Amino acid sequence: MSRVLVTAAVLLGFGPVWGFAQSEQERDALHRVQRDRAERRADERTAPSRSAHLGVTLRTGAADAAVQVEGVSPKSAAERAGLLSGDRILAFDGRPMPSAQALSDAVRGRRPGDEVTLLVRRVVSLELDGAKRTRDGRLALGAYLDDDPQRLTIARLAPDHPAAAAGLLPGDRIVAVDGAAVQREADLAERMRAIGEPRAMELALERELRVRLGEAPSESGAQVRAPALADERALLEQVRALREEIEQLRREVERLRRELARSQVR
Repeated sequence: MSRVLVTAAVLLGFGPVWGFAQSEQERDALHRVQRDRAERRADERTAPSRSAHLGVTLRTGAADAAVQVEGVSPKSAAERAGLLSGDRILAFDGRPMPSAQALSDAVRGRRPGDEVTLLVRRVVSLELDGAKRTRDGRLALGAYLDDDPQRLTIARLAPDHPAAAAGLLPGDRIVAVDGAAVQREADLAERMRAIGEPRAMELALERELRVRLGEAPSESGAQVRAPALADERALLEQVRALREEIEQLRREVERLRRELARSQVR
């Protein structure tokens, strides 16, 4: 019998399955399942009574989008923090966010009013101005970087220059120019030097946003909980199927025992 069936048999109240002894690996598996169930019950007892709410809808289907914002609810925590459609949420309080489900779980684990930090990646468009140039003749962004040569973090902005006009802020980190990754100041200078004439360009930047989470409206909470309910129903169907398979195995073992007993009598 498989480890799954032995574990399921004990959890469903059948006790040891006739004719089969639990191996050490099967006992370990059972203990892990029981421990996980106890931890989930503890988490449910200590879960916040009210659901926190960020106020975004996320884009799905794009392989490289990860957690990409499709829409921002009016007057929501996300809108107040400055999240925009198209932003990619990379981290939640320092924890990487590989999927929309990871973000949903992270928000549900907090209380309304909690302050968190989101790391977002944003692509901005700006217009280079032929009248704004550096000392060596390159078209100027008007963004002065801090002293770290390995990170292109903006320390301050020149007024009336393209970077400030496009909404860049001190603390933003430039990570790409026209889709090409840049990591050091020399990379950025090379990309800007290759742009000879004034034109539109795109900068990708990373920005940290402080967000005070709101309270989820009742209908939003229902939408968040619906997938979990569907998962529970699917799990119950699997348990029912396991129960039937265990019963069939029990009957087969009993039949074999009877045949063995008859053969010994002869």
